[in-house]
Order: sequence, then C-alpha cells, then structure tokens
Amino acid sequence: MYRNKFLKKRNLELFLERIPEAVEPKLKFEQYTIPSDLAATILWIIAFGEKRIEGKKVLDLGCGTGRLGLGAAVLGAQLVVGVDIDYRLVSIAHESAKKLGLVGSFEAVCADVSLPPFRCKVDVVIQNPPFGVYHKGYDLKFLKSAFQLSSIVYSLHKSTTVDYIRDVARKEGWESRILMRDYFRIKQSYWFHRKKSHLVKVALIAFEKVA
Repeated sequence: MYRNKFLKKRNLELFLERIPEAVEPKLKFEQYTIPSDLAATILWIIAFGEKRIEGKKVLDLGCGTGRLGLGAAVLGAQLVVGVDIDYRLVSIAHESAKKLGLVGSFEAVCADVSLPPFRCKVDVVIQNPPFGVYHKGYDLKFLKSAFQLSSIVYSLHKSTTVDYIRDVARKEGWESRILMRDYFRIKQSYWFHRKKSHLVKVALIAFEKVA
C-alpha cells in the first residue's frame, strides 16, 4: 500500500511524524519518544543497507507508540510485533496501526520485555531500549531479552555505554558492529528538564549470534 511512496527517506520520516509521541511519559520506564528523523534513519539502514526488514518477522521491544515497529511494517515486514509494558502507549500504537491501514502487519502487546508472551523466535529485533540512566542495567535487560528471541538484533544505545554493551555481548557469544552514530533529541519531558530539548549521542549496534 505504502511502499512505493518511500523511495526517499524524507517520505518515511514524514510518515513516522503522523504517529503520536508519548503523552505524560513515565520516568520509571525512561520513556522518550524516538524522533521521526532518527527512526527513519535507523529503519532505512536496516531495510536497505542490511536488507533485513522486507518479508521478515520483526520484534520491537519497548515499542512505545510504535514508530519503529510501524515503520518496519510499512517498509515491507511480513509481521511486526511491538511489546511495551505501558498499556497507554500500546493503545496508541494500536490506534495508529488502524489509522494507517497496517493492522494486518502490525500487532502491539502489553507485557514486560523480560517476560514476553511468546517463546517463538523472530527473524530480527529492532529496538530503542531505555538508556539505563535512571535505572542502571535497564538497557541490558532489553538487550538480553532480545538475544533470547532472535539471532539478529539491532539496538540503539547511548554512545558512552557502547563499549561496555559490546563487551557484554561478546562474552555471551555475539558479534557486533556499529552501523551509525547520531544524536537523539530529547524534548523537555520531565520536571527536572531545564532546556526545551537536549541532544544525546547514540549509536545503532547490530548484533549477530556467533554460530
């Protein structure tokens, strides 16, 4: 339905902007909506550089309102399942899927990522986990859950933690590559935010299980 419209990354970005941001985000879950331009760049790299979206079964852990998951669906994924612990965000993702005509290829489930409601493996995990700034180890919790559900994982992390995360993955038998470095623009969302926005250096890492 949409794929022929996305011959340019800018068109994908505009599409993703139609998906709402999280309203009244919860700090205990470190909720920040991924900017549409960053989400589009990530999906573009995975879809056309890595060729690992079209026809694939994709899992988005911590899907939020669904920008990465719905973006993967519109780029030709066979099926995308988004998982988030916050029912409010899952509802927004569901509603966006309906409005965008993607119900047949996108599902959102309310669950804790460490206890996903299924055991079957997917082709690929694409995720933007919490950075683990306010809850130490939250980022690794997401990553280790992803490792249980696919042999190919694409995960966005704060640049200052990349070396540590890659080392943990290596010790568990995973190879990793840095595909992209960029900035995550965090809008003024919580009481302690003094600026209208803040740029955080991030890196997109590709993980693949060593045979």
